[in-house]
Amino acid sequence: MKYINQISKYYNKGIIFDTNILLLLLIGLYDPTLITKFKRVNKYNLRDFGILKDIYSNSNKVIISQPIVTELSNLSFNLSSKLLKSYFKSFCNELFKFKEINRDKNTILINPLFHKLGFTDCSIIEVAKKGKYLVITDDLELYLKLTFIGIPVENFNHLKTSLY
Repeated sequence: MKYINQISKYYNKGIIFDTNILLLLLIGLYDPTLITKFKRVNKYNLRDFGILKDIYSNSNKVIISQPIVTELSNLSFNLSSKLLKSYFKSFCNELFKFKEINRDKNTILINPLFHKLGFTDCSIIEVAKKGKYLVITDDLELYLKLTFIGIPVENFNHLKTSLY
């Protein structure tokens, strides 16, 4: 429960879910049975989704940036074409609730980690750094970089392990 206490401090301040974690949330909210079937999130299970859904439902401020939305949208097109219209309706309904914060592309491009992490992860770093938001990720490299530079971060894999 140590992790939940650490996360709860950010329920009102702001939480950024990394793209893979957010995709799990959106797929699970749309149809939890797709979690084990959709290749982009099938490394997760219903218990993982339950943890994430609990965090999400307690959060009053979820932060998103345009690069995250772009990546989410692109990854979502791996769903069956017959599901896309209804999935994207659910997708949009959830994303409308989020607070969008963006950083100037030049700020992202000159981030010294750009060549290692890419545009989306550097946008997460820049947004989190500016607002002191918590990032939840399962990307080890992003987790380590965020930890090193002092940005609040939780590794979803550590969180799952502590709660199982």
